[in-house]
Amino acid sequence: MSRRVDQYQNWSIHSTMSYESVKRWMSTRQNLKPSYRLRCLDALQIYSTYRGMNPEQLLNEYVKCRGNTDFRERVKPEDHVRA
Repeated sequence: MSRRVDQYQNWSIHSTMSYESVKRWMSTRQNLKPSYRLRCLDALQIYSTYRGMNPEQLLNEYVKCRGNTDFRERVKPEDHVRA
């Protein structure tokens, strides 16, 4: 049990945090509890594995589907993935 509690505090070392888009997403969600952040990152990792894509590729697919290819538009608050 204490091991999982330690992991809650260490969400910042989650493997998906190596992607710039995930870092940006988490930086905009400062109000989230560490345990919830970890659950979000775990879910993102599971979905990425299922789709055979990394988080950057998933975001690029989303942006492409929206018909918006300008990278600067991707950092708008309304384009952030909702947690």
